[in-house]
Amino acid sequence: MPVVVIGGEIDTSNDAEISRVIGAQLEPRMPLVVVDLRKVRFLGSAGVRLLLENHLLARSVGTTFIVVADHRVVLRPLEITGLDHIVELHSGFPELVDHSSP
Repeated sequence: MPVVVIGGEIDTSNDAEISRVIGAQLEPRMPLVVVDLRKVRFLGSAGVRLLLENHLLARSVGTTFIVVADHRVVLRPLEITGLDHIVELHSGFPELVDHSSP
């Protein structure tokens, strides 16, 4: 199970690079890709957009796209935009055990 760990800020200054890193995990048609945002200190609109775009890309290739986040800095923008109802959102990795089983 590929896990993309992102820290710091996600905004227009780095969204293209982060999207490229996530997209590289989707290329080999992995069954599951996890994006860990627990170390993110700021999630701007560019970050919300890149999560949505990569979620849609994952769906189009048959990959389950999961976001792990456990603090308000990330959760609040996802809630405000409604993305928390679109992407699969978890607060930690123990919840993901069911997804990683063959």
